[in-house]
Amino acid sequence: MRFTLFAAVSLVLGILFAQGTRAETNIVTGCGVDGCGEPSPYQEARAAYENGDYAEAAKNLKRLEAWAKAGHKGAQELLGIMYRYGHGVPKDSKKAFAFLLQAAEAKKPLAEYHLAAMYYSGEGVQPNPSIALMWVHIALVHFDEGPEKQQAAQSRDDMYAHTKRREKDRACQMAVEWLIKKGEGGLAETLCR
Repeated sequence: MRFTLFAAVSLVLGILFAQGTRAETNIVTGCGVDGCGEPSPYQEARAAYENGDYAEAAKNLKRLEAWAKAGHKGAQELLGIMYRYGHGVPKDSKKAFAFLLQAAEAKKPLAEYHLAAMYYSGEGVQPNPSIALMWVHIALVHFDEGPEKQQAAQSRDDMYAHTKRREKDRACQMAVEWLIKKGEGGLAETLCR
């Protein structure tokens, strides 16, 4: 049941926003030398993915992977989700985990949420309810108000119902430590209510 719940929820959440680019693109900022305007291959891949056209999304795979390797957090997040579900690429939980972890470390809430689901279900990683809850807590801090945050809160509550008190406490402690390490200690007070 764990995998089914989080797989369905993760698919519903979709991909978060990104910046536009032109032909000569700075892969970190997402903008070309003459500004942000025409869609970049990343934007086109993201839009195709959101529309369910996974083959189209994968057409720029080599470029997306180069961007992800160079630090483009949106590309890391998108590739992580594509590899997690095998959408336009062969399903590969190890690659998915690696890309999602990079994006999550950069405070991308959808990537944080996907990591939580992977840790909770044991998808490509040893199941660990404490680490799963930690990532859900962190995602809740980073998501803007809206349906994604509401779904993440519901997932947290579902996880709480199946998690021991000791694991809940450890998850909260790890989330606070992570936020402090990232310079967001002030957000820690909203955790673990």
